[in-house]
Amino acid sequence: MCKTYTIIDSIHGQIELNSDEYKLINNKLFQKTKYIKQLCVTDTVYPCATHTRFTHMLGAMHIAGLYADHLYPNDLRLKQKLRVAALLHDIAHIFSHDFDEVIYSKIYPDTEKGHDKHRIYLLKNSNLKDIIENEMKININEIIDIWEKKDILYHSLVQGPLGSDRLDFTLRDAYFTGAKFGIISLNRIVRGSLIMDNELIYSHKIKDDILHFLNARYFMYKNVYHHKASCAGSILIRNMLIEAAKPLNMINRIMNVDEFSEMTDISLMGEIMDKYSCKYIGLSEARKYCKLYNERKLPKMIYEKIVYSMDKKIDLDSILEDLKKERPDRVYYKFKSINTGNSDIYVYDGKDKMILSDMMKNDGFTAILPKKYVIYRIYSNIK
Repeated sequence: MCKTYTIIDSIHGQIELNSDEYKLINNKLFQKTKYIKQLCVTDTVYPCATHTRFTHMLGAMHIAGLYADHLYPNDLRLKQKLRVAALLHDIAHIFSHDFDEVIYSKIYPDTEKGHDKHRIYLLKNSNLKDIIENEMKININEIIDIWEKKDILYHSLVQGPLGSDRLDFTLRDAYFTGAKFGIISLNRIVRGSLIMDNELIYSHKIKDDILHFLNARYFMYKNVYHHKASCAGSILIRNMLIEAAKPLNMINRIMNVDEFSEMTDISLMGEIMDKYSCKYIGLSEARKYCKLYNERKLPKMIYEKIVYSMDKKIDLDSILEDLKKERPDRVYYKFKSINTGNSDIYVYDGKDKMILSDMMKNDGFTAILPKKYVIYRIYSNIK
């Protein structure tokens, strides 16, 4: 009999692991995520938001398993594949999306989310592959196909609009920040799912639960992730990474799996703040930004413009250029928002399958969430 292990989780209670999953989480690439904050800079505003990628990925794995139990109760191999795809989906993160903007963008210039590309590199070039292929008997290309949407149905279960990733981080981030937006009906959403024409859809009976989740996610982004102080913290972290990239030889180290397995938010800040390395390898500017961040001496927001748009063709960048002409001496910050997902979720009423946003209009909703929004801000100069 395969041995099972139990982890006590603040969000889901008990999370059970089989012996192969236990080997994956005890791999050094996974263990290092204990030292990578899920929300990176958000604890500048919400001081309890110090939870990690490690716990989030465990939670995503757990929810992927709940989906599999509901939709494919007799397919244990598929359940294992979905759980592994969820468990390792954030394995390449460091400093959250700030690292994407500064470091991964140099390695993977054709994508906004470089960590999504680097997780594939890690999977192919580490002993995670040996565990998955030799012991779990799953080809890693099956995992990669889920991540890259080549298997769109299974991708929906892991990283889609109501996938295990988003469900977990909404619940988890709300819990640890103390924000009440993210209290959602996880079990109703999972148990209200069904497969039709090889697509993931949801019963109309849980339409309100889905709408509540979409609103929760939207307000978490607007009030937590995009809080003005969180974005100010990101400005400092990004400047720190820009100045530290060359002295710390980050790009070459990232491509070395053994070295990458030792790189965390904490270790990199430690290298930057070490006075001797600062003196000898030119980290003084990076250390300045790191010190400002650690002492919470954030740039102050002096102007804000939020553009809500249902039209993807709107020329949003011209707004930023106009602002730069008005105040060229300031720090400018643009943050692209989320897509709320209204047009990506299908609901079945027993007769017809409809896009959720269309059903909302038919039900008489006069206001729905914007397709997206973009925040333009001006901050004071960094001292």
